[in-house]
Amino acid sequence: MANFFTDNDDIKFLFEHMDLARAAAIMEENFRFAEEFDFAPQDGDDAIDNYLRVKGELTTVKVSGGEGQPNRGALAEWVDRGAYDIVQQGCDDAGVTEAWYMARMAHERGILCCPHNWQGGMVTIANAHLMAAIPNRLLLESNMTANPLKEGLFKEPLVVKDGHLDVPDKPGLGVELCDDLESEFPFLPGNWHRPDED
Repeated sequence: MANFFTDNDDIKFLFEHMDLARAAAIMEENFRFAEEFDFAPQDGDDAIDNYLRVKGELTTVKVSGGEGQPNRGALAEWVDRGAYDIVQQGCDDAGVTEAWYMARMAHERGILCCPHNWQGGMVTIANAHLMAAIPNRLLLESNMTANPLKEGLFKEPLVVKDGHLDVPDKPGLGVELCDDLESEFPFLPGNWHRPDED
């Protein structure tokens, strides 16, 4: 069976030819941080070295990554070697407790936390609680694309005012789900990223 990373000429090209000119342009534009470099992939034997090379070029930009890391073991070498200035683990991949431990591990190394927050309302509220519980929070990433699984789940909608989301203090995650969600959003078998059916 072919390996997607080592047997794919396009991926190998990305590993071997990182776009450092693009990295320099990011720095010149005074970006605060750059997320998940597509010019330095996170997968492969030399992925951490690639991130360190990019980080070495971007001396005024905070480098972030770690989306999809499921646990401390997967994140450890990245933060131990200093590949990230900001970790972006989230409650969707790691769960609330493990994401908290990952944030604490990053904090002990002086690394900020900005959870990847691109799915629905339940992930947003879980990540908001995570952010409230850690000392190294930077900000809560927010997907502003219309999404009924973000806006249509709760009896009381989440409200962002002046750039802040108040974390509910009711039991559990502090939110109450709307009635009859199973009818509104029925289970559809198959992969989550299948194309829309027309």
